[in-house]
Amino acid sequence: MGFRIGGRKRSVHLGLIIRLIDTTTGEVIDSQRVEGSAKSKSLDLGVNLGGVDFNSDSFKATPLGKATQMAIDNSVEYIAKRLRTHPFTGRVIKVKGNMIYIGAGETHGANAGDIFTVYSVGEELIDPYTGELLGRDELKLGKVKIFNVQEKFSKASPVKELRGVKIGDVVRPEK
Repeated sequence: MGFRIGGRKRSVHLGLIIRLIDTTTGEVIDSQRVEGSAKSKSLDLGVNLGGVDFNSDSFKATPLGKATQMAIDNSVEYIAKRLRTHPFTGRVIKVKGNMIYIGAGETHGANAGDIFTVYSVGEELIDPYTGELLGRDELKLGKVKIFNVQEKFSKASPVKELRGVKIGDVVRPEK
């Protein structure tokens, strides 16, 4: 009639590779393997009616579901821990006289009075064997102070004389 009953043992090991990439520079910040494992012994009850299977297990309760959730939890923990040590990086989006617009706004945690260091971005440094972007040659140009914060950008002015700032230059908050 399509009813089944049985017992089984299952074991699952799941591995994920997490890569953190600075989207403003394309640089791979870090790469880490995270894992999750689960085992189970279960009694399966199920019904198959007209080719449709109604199994008593939900995905979350299966070893694969548990291992997946464990790997996701480990991934989130790793990402949060790693990003605490990596400063936010933004870009200069417009230069108008002494006013410098930067891609750091309320959504990035920017506040009026925050000071950012501006860097001119130079040549990409690429590993000749792997082709991986390792970073860019940078030249420190000076500092700007935010005086007006919008949702996704801010207006800033130079802290001291600042020459050569252009669209695409990198900005990082003072530590």
